[in-house]
Amino acid sequence: MASIFSGKAGRQAAIWGAQQLQQGETEAKDALDQGLGFAKDQFGKASGLFGNLADEYRGGAKLY
Repeated sequence: MASIFSGKAGRQAAIWGAQQLQQGETEAKDALDQGLGFAKDQFGKASGLFGNLADEYRGGAKLY
């Protein structure tokens, strides 16, 4: 008895599965790249905000 995944149908199913995996990988990479860009931007803004604060209170931190 032949399987539904033998012969031509099996080959087509494997090709379709490989295409779906490639598409998922591409979409995930794009989402991660977008998130990384956003995170870098936000960390840069936080650094500017808290950098001044650290400079202002550095003397008190040394006394502690």
